[in-house]
Amino acid sequence: MAEKKVKIRKKSKFWRAYAIYMGVLALLVAALLIYVWNTMKKYESSQPEHVAEALITSLESGDVSMVEAAAGTKFEPEAGLPDTFADEVKGKDLSLRVKSSSAYRMVYDIMDGENKVCEAVVTADNEQKIMGILSISDWKLASVNAAALDGTINLKITIPSTYKASVNGVELGSEEQTGKPQEMEGMTYVAEYTEVPTTVTYEVKGLVNRPVIRVTDASGNDVDLSAYTDYTDMNIGYASQEMPQELADYAIEAAKAYSNFFSRDLEGCSESTASLQVYFPEGSYYIDLAEQYRQGDMWMYSSHSTPGFDNVAALDYIRYSDRCFSCRVVFDKSMYLTATGDTRVEHNDQTYYFVDIDGKWLIADIRSNT
Repeated sequence: MAEKKVKIRKKSKFWRAYAIYMGVLALLVAALLIYVWNTMKKYESSQPEHVAEALITSLESGDVSMVEAAAGTKFEPEAGLPDTFADEVKGKDLSLRVKSSSAYRMVYDIMDGENKVCEAVVTADNEQKIMGILSISDWKLASVNAAALDGTINLKITIPSTYKASVNGVELGSEEQTGKPQEMEGMTYVAEYTEVPTTVTYEVKGLVNRPVIRVTDASGNDVDLSAYTDYTDMNIGYASQEMPQELADYAIEAAKAYSNFFSRDLEGCSESTASLQVYFPEGSYYIDLAEQYRQGDMWMYSSHSTPGFDNVAALDYIRYSDRCFSCRVVFDKSMYLTATGDTRVEHNDQTYYFVDIDGKWLIADIRSNT
């Protein structure tokens, strides 16, 4: 019996090669996908916000070792972080807000709700190219500054324009001045004869610590501030000084003359105001008032003996300038009334404002203290 031959079909070399090619291609694609995936993860992990987020994590844990105090004001340049800063951020749900950005520098505000906690600066270094189109850098935390401290002490101080005030050694100036200078009380008539000082108000807000306040007068002498405990309204007037005896004697003489004119005891007062005029400037309101009194009511003043003066003193001497001063003159003026036999005692307590006119001190204004 003849042997039957079996025909064996050989696989095509093409398909074998194709399978190998596809397998290699699949491996390459897989490798490429893995490379791209890892590269994108590296790119994503290199973004600056991750550095800022790590900072937030540290702050929320109570670690504030990397935080520095922001520069304070000129009055408190080194106010520093409050002792409670760590407790204020620990456990809080903090967030990021981009303040400014560039290719190599990011500035973030670290927020607690709507309140700024601190400012973080993140900078780039060691830039590298990946995949030919992307750049990655090593982002690092450059600085963390706490938001400027918002103090609770507000200062308002009003002083004469010829005085100077300082807070923590820094002199107050136009930046702290509020409003326009105001005319000082009692200077309305004085201003008709000479330049008068004004009062100036300064404000300093948001101080953290108890301030050191100094006020000096026009001569550079310190003004005693021990009586001022309310920083929000320090109204400091002129400080009284020791009065030269010659001026005190003259002020008392003028005050007595003014009183004696109205009691009809000044020589020549019944005929004119000439004897009183020597103490007042020409055209003075007080001379006009005296003339009206002389013509109208002087005759009605009760007859009496020559007045006596007791408890006489010149007090509260204030020197505003070389051409202006004020003082308070007090005395008790007693008179024996001849018609009734009674003794009348009139108490004088008035402040007299003197101005220098042509080398002579004259009364510009009088204000009653009773």
